[in-house]
Amino acid sequence: MYFPAALLTAFVAAASWNAAAAAPGPALTLFAGRRFEGTSQSFNSLGQCTDVPAPLKYNVSSLIVRSDITCLLFSDQSCRGEARRFRGPNPTLGDFDKRAASFICIL
Repeated sequence: MYFPAALLTAFVAAASWNAAAAAPGPALTLFAGRRFEGTSQSFNSLGQCTDVPAPLKYNVSSLIVRSDITCLLFSDQSCRGEARRFRGPNPTLGDFDKRAASFICIL
């Protein structure tokens, strides 16, 4: 699924106004292995595009999104390319396994 730039801008604007009221805990935790195993890294950024750092870039196989947040993962850096939406714990990523290069999370 592709998201036009205008839709992505609206997605961010609609939710980032209350980012300060977010629940405690990381917004997103990425894992290299399925079922939350292997190398992991947590992120707290809301409403801004973040490139997935090495060694997880193109190596994410599971993730946990905080319960009050939605995250879009993208196949290219700078939140471009094909995208998938994720919420909650995801022990596998289906057809998006090992494809994530960037993400954006919102409340």
